[in-house]
Amino acid sequence: MSSRTSPPQQLTELLERTLPRPLLTASSLPVGVGVDVVDLDSFERQLHVGGERFLARLLIPTEIEHFDGRLAQLATRVAAKEAVVKALRCGFRGVGWHEVEIVTAANGAPSVRLHRRAAAKAARLGIERLHLSLAHEGRLAVAIAIAATTSQPHAVGAGGERK
Repeated sequence: MSSRTSPPQQLTELLERTLPRPLLTASSLPVGVGVDVVDLDSFERQLHVGGERFLARLLIPTEIEHFDGRLAQLATRVAAKEAVVKALRCGFRGVGWHEVEIVTAANGAPSVRLHRRAAAKAARLGIERLHLSLAHEGRLAVAIAIAATTSQPHAVGAGGERK
């Protein structure tokens, strides 16, 4: 990104580079989409004030250890959790931070492991896959999560549950 572009244009460029291609296969259907952006300056201030307790509230020990203080990577994982709960259509109401785990494969690709209430919510919605794409550029960290199913479309209630 050019330093001459405006912050909204920088975000647009970052999102265009971040979106997974192809987003979904022909046999999968989107159930929910979540996007989150973390400002690294704000995240760094919160980390300075809250220290290890702040991180421990948001990330599980293996997520913290894996990135060993690398600010952009830690912030990107926090953005990923936010994006995932948005894709689950519940936010953090009824789902805890530690119930969404961001896992990194040997090749560096991120994926999601859901636990307890987050897994139950995904099951109620018929979610079979969570596509995740993460990036950080300059002072922004961004995550996009797409919840998908291979089932036929279904009616969804006000709380996001299948009918």
